[in-house]
Amino acid sequence: MIERSSGVLAHVTMLPGPYGCGTFGKKAEEFIDLLADCGFVYWQVLPLSHPESENSPYTAYSAFALNPLLADPGRLLEEGLLTEEEEKEARIEGQTYRVDYARVKETRSKTLHRAFARVTARTNKEIDAFVKDQPWVIDYARYLDAVKGSGDGARVRFYEFVQWVLDTQWQRVKKYANDKGVLIFGDMPIYLSGASADVWAHPEYFLLGRDGRPEAVAGVPPDYFSADGQLWGNPLYDYAAMEKDGYKWWISRIGKALRDYDAVRIDHFRGFSAFWAVPAGEQTARNGKWMKGPGMKLFKKVKEVYPDANIIAEDLGILDKAFYSFKKQAGYPGMKVLQFAFGPGGEAHLPHNYDEKVVAYTGTHDNNTMLGHFFSCSEEERSFAFRYVGLSPNDDWTKGGAYAPVVRACARTLWQSRAVLTVLPYQDLAGWGEDTRMNRPGVASGCWEVRITEESLRQLDRTYWRQINHDFERDGKKKKE
Repeated sequence: MIERSSGVLAHVTMLPGPYGCGTFGKKAEEFIDLLADCGFVYWQVLPLSHPESENSPYTAYSAFALNPLLADPGRLLEEGLLTEEEEKEARIEGQTYRVDYARVKETRSKTLHRAFARVTARTNKEIDAFVKDQPWVIDYARYLDAVKGSGDGARVRFYEFVQWVLDTQWQRVKKYANDKGVLIFGDMPIYLSGASADVWAHPEYFLLGRDGRPEAVAGVPPDYFSADGQLWGNPLYDYAAMEKDGYKWWISRIGKALRDYDAVRIDHFRGFSAFWAVPAGEQTARNGKWMKGPGMKLFKKVKEVYPDANIIAEDLGILDKAFYSFKKQAGYPGMKVLQFAFGPGGEAHLPHNYDEKVVAYTGTHDNNTMLGHFFSCSEEERSFAFRYVGLSPNDDWTKGGAYAPVVRACARTLWQSRAVLTVLPYQDLAGWGEDTRMNRPGVASGCWEVRITEESLRQLDRTYWRQINHDFERDGKKKKE
């Protein structure tokens, strides 16, 4: 990790632009320009995966494939794969604040099929080279053809083409970012959907019965947050089977992530130490049991193949001594969340307790915004928080927007900590309220829809962020000097 850096968390779908949601196009480059101008070193994105019906990037058709909605029609026009009229038809008016996923899916599918119809012999050679280099594409394309098409193989090439388009466009964005001194920080869910290409193509890597259905599914046990625990329902890995071939699938998956990102957060990292297995058919997670994960057997292999991998371990929640021992051996930075610091049991999240191996957030994609949090928390918690971050009694903490005093006080407190990396969700950078939170865990609809407006980008106080990143040596310049 670059020493004492900072970053902004904003999923690509949030970016402004004319195509209904953010894409791998010019607006992504403009956002990178803004980050660089403000002195931020990292742009953190949520998984770029191809989501299933609920649009969550954490429930995807593939551990490897990118989201077709992120394909940029403007880039397709530049490549001669769309006409000017077709690019205009790909635009979606009136979708400034939220993503209308149904409309975007319909429009983007039509656009990509039009582009596919113009594939040339040269393009086909490039697609062939991409598929040879990334063989997971074959399983993904065949799976989608089987479950979404006729199953006769007619649509396989189209799905390969779409992934080639996405990879080409994303690698261009990533190079632009790196050339500007901005690093891409990605996110990897630990578990997969049962309805994914990976389970379909490699059932031997999962704990499935003879009928191909999971014998047990993923979740977490009851705790003080939930009396029933959390029943996620994902199939579980057969780590004994994976060990026999040297964890080949995991090595490939992490390799793909490190190709797409400069750093990657692995979600629910404690699952590699021990994971909660719930018998299939249970209605809650109460009756599960702990099963031993691969631990350092897997990550010794990872370190052999990727010795310099920039991996961040999501280590939130209730943990045990075995996990802490495993995480120490792995050596990856963990996470802290400022919103967790001021309530009962939040001492570990108070910035004065951080060590260097910490990536610190005001909140994550699952949290309320910082402003929204302080409106909803108790008076006792709010008073403690404001004393801790040094918010002046004369400051109007209810004031939102780009100059929100409470967000600046919280950010400054994080920036002064020893954490190697500090991250603000864009919602906090902009001083937005609860109505703009990205996700509400356990709520199936209305999530993942928030968008950034051009007006919001113009209103950001770039001078302030440039100064705070410089003053607390988080702009990456100290190391370069």
